[in-house]
Amino acid sequence: MEAVRLFNCAGRPRSPAMLAIFHQGRPPRNKGLRYPADPPTVKPGPRKLDL
Repeated sequence: MEAVRLFNCAGRPRSPAMLAIFHQGRPPRNKGLRYPADPPTVKPGPRKLDL
């Protein structure tokens, strides 16, 4: 990894994790995770009639 010092608009040094080469070669943290299906939609119930 290169020793590049980047600064944000406030003049503070940025984290090296902001660079693309920092994560190069690593698998994504959510690799292989399975997410549950979306829950079924709720049907509107019978409407109350005002008499």
